[in-house]
Amino acid sequence: MHWDRYQKNAPTTCQDTKVITNNMILYLTQMKAEGLSYSYRNSAFSAIKHSYSMNDIILNWPKISKFLGKKTSDNDIRGYTREEIKMMLDIADVKYRAIILTLASSGMRREALTEITKDDLKYIADQKLYKIRIYRRTKFEQVCFTTPEAAEDRLKTENTELKKAKSEIESLKDQMKVLTERAEKNDMLFQKVLGIAGLKSYRDGSIENIAIK
Repeated sequence: MHWDRYQKNAPTTCQDTKVITNNMILYLTQMKAEGLSYSYRNSAFSAIKHSYSMNDIILNWPKISKFLGKKTSDNDIRGYTREEIKMMLDIADVKYRAIILTLASSGMRREALTEITKDDLKYIADQKLYKIRIYRRTKFEQVCFTTPEAAEDRLKTENTELKKAKSEIESLKDQMKVLTERAEKNDMLFQKVLGIAGLKSYRDGSIENIAIK
């Protein structure tokens, strides 16, 4: 994709390294003028560099890379404010409230949250918070703690999941009851049909075991 765009903007079959270098510099400058992000420009630079290298065209890449410009960000690097966290909590369900509060209170990264299991959680009752071990069995293993508010939401999540599981079990029991009743009615109907037809069944469930009376 990046190579095709570059060729469209700087079409040339010239193998002269000076010409190619000037084309690269002009292309990087043009992308910056178009307002394309540093990340995009850097990806384009890497892709074009790879294409030339695979074709044994050696350029002064340190010089060309100077025209990428400085890496900047349009967003402030900061934590969420209390008001922003509250806005997220106001629209989140129980599960995501627990996730948001765990991240906000413990300071763990998102990838750490996705890797923890129940064995990594220890509830400290007297302080009403969770002790969480993250990156278990790696060189980055560490311990962090939630706030009591986050722990409370975690407990609510567990209770909700437990209620859901119990509800599903009760639903399965009701379904089994209905199926059992239907099977009994079908068996009674089958026996009635056999009686009318003058047949009898040995009642082991196989249609073959039917004989003339």
